Amino acid sequence: MKTNLNYFFSSIIVSTLKELGLKHVCISPGSRNTPITLAFAANDSIKKHLIIDERASAFFALGIAKITREPVAIVCTSGTAVAELYPAIIEAYNSQIPLIILTADRPSRLLNTGSNQTINQIGIFNSNCEFFYNLKVDNPSESGFLETIFELGTAWSNSLFPYPGPVHINLPFEKPLEPDTFNVEIDDETESRLRDSVSKQKVLNFYKDLEYRPGNEFDISRNSNILILLGNDNYSDDFIQDCLRLSQKYSIPVCVESPLLNPVILEPGMIRNFGNLLQSAEFVKKLDIDKIIIFGRNFTSKNIERFLDRFEKEILKISQKGEGFGEFSEQRETARLSNEEAIKILDSLLTDPPEKRTAFHNLLQSFDSQFSAQLGKQFGEDKISSELEAISSLAHLLNKFSSAPVFFSNSLPVRDYDYLKEFFHNPVLVSRGASGIDGILATAGGISTGLNQPTVLVIGDIAFHYDSNSLQFIKKYSIPLLIILINNGGGSIFEYLPVYKQSEEFSTYFKTETGLNFGNLVKAYGINYNLIGSVGEFKESVDNFFESPSPRVIEIQFDSQISKKRKDTIKNDIISSLKVN
Repeated sequence: MKTNLNYFFSSIIVSTLKELGLKHVCISPGSRNTPITLAFAANDSIKKHLIIDERASAFFALGIAKITREPVAIVCTSGTAVAELYPAIIEAYNSQIPLIILTADRPSRLLNTGSNQTINQIGIFNSNCEFFYNLKVDNPSESGFLETIFELGTAWSNSLFPYPGPVHINLPFEKPLEPDTFNVEIDDETESRLRDSVSKQKVLNFYKDLEYRPGNEFDISRNSNILILLGNDNYSDDFIQDCLRLSQKYSIPVCVESPLLNPVILEPGMIRNFGNLLQSAEFVKKLDIDKIIIFGRNFTSKNIERFLDRFEKEILKISQKGEGFGEFSEQRETARLSNEEAIKILDSLLTDPPEKRTAFHNLLQSFDSQFSAQLGKQFGEDKISSELEAISSLAHLLNKFSSAPVFFSNSLPVRDYDYLKEFFHNPVLVSRGASGIDGILATAGGISTGLNQPTVLVIGDIAFHYDSNSLQFIKKYSIPLLIILINNGGGSIFEYLPVYKQSEEFSTYFKTETGLNFGNLVKAYGINYNLIGSVGEFKESVDNFFESPSPRVIEIQFDSQISKKRKDTIKNDIISSLKVN
């Protein structure tokens, strides 16, 4: 068989990934990636998403992988196009989301020669990647093809085990690039053996036989008061149920501080407002905690971060990746094992709860119930007088659309959600790996595409502006995305920081209002747009979206300072109403 060497290597790559289970690939146009792009185009089993902007493409892939928990491939050309992928790769690395990065490259002989669109791509993502392989295109032998198949299998497995993350395959293609420019011959027997090798590819869990043996880090005295904190992570329903059973069996408070894909499983007994309760000095005084066990990566609540920074007793972090928590201390240890394994170990080590632990658990449940009751009173009526009330109203409006996932952008939207999270019965997602505001629209589009159902995004005006070019492919593919644009005139989150009071240059260097007419911007992309001025209009626009799902932007405008004062008043009223038993 006469063929093009680059295209033959690319066909092997695509066939191997398909065999391993790849379902989606995001492709950005370019010249040097011609062989791999056309190889994907020739494979009908893998869904292709053509996205012009590489940064948006990578975040879109991240959104699909985030919701499906399966690897998604990304293809781009050489040069600075590769660097555009990096923000999404960083988020994937920190959020443990599987991505297969396929970057076309110039041949090594052109490196450091001043050749056009040639940068050093070797290991460019290594500090935020789980695996790297540089394709040996200059080895057109059976052994070279078999090595490619093997390395693709290794890359795929490393994207999933022992924890998910991005992997990088660099493809240094020498011209000619087009499939019909034949420059190599492959005999039938070799091709047959290669097809057989591809068909035998399996996902390998290299760490499945490793056994964790608990040491002193799990030492728990019978009279210890233990607190379990669930930080941001993609928890399974089974794990949450195991936590609930552990809590009930041993009277250990489990504080759920992470969004869940199935919040309905949060039965009474789980603490949902621990971060909010830390605003109460009286509550903090009652916290007699001997050991805190942390699952997940980090917390949205700054109250929890500050509390843990001050906590001087034992903290045990559960992380299969081996990540610690906060600054080094002899009182802080990390157990390198899965969430599920940790719960089993705790179940095997704990004993029937003493009265002290039961009383502590009851105390937290009492405070949590009081806080929930006060939330119900304060937000019983739908309003849009502040961002917080708009988020509350959205939760109520979505009650009849509870299967629709909701994605909250970083900055203020995710913090307002965090305060009101118990109101949401929908699947909720956030991007709290690196917690950036870039790529939010693209990520939401990927979530909707991965689930193949209408999705709601709540986003601030700066994050919306930053990723507004993603509206192009959201419109092109008619992605059913309802975008709630919270326009409070720039970086309003900085008004919650000390710099707001101390800096005369605040408006110029921190607030940075865009001055954009978002209605005109959205309409330029041909997307439905509504500027909302009342709760009735809000409800009507939400209902219209779900009656006929298609891209739609609902903008709600706020004076950030007036809104902040209103939010502070509401929060202070709730905290002052709590009764210490």
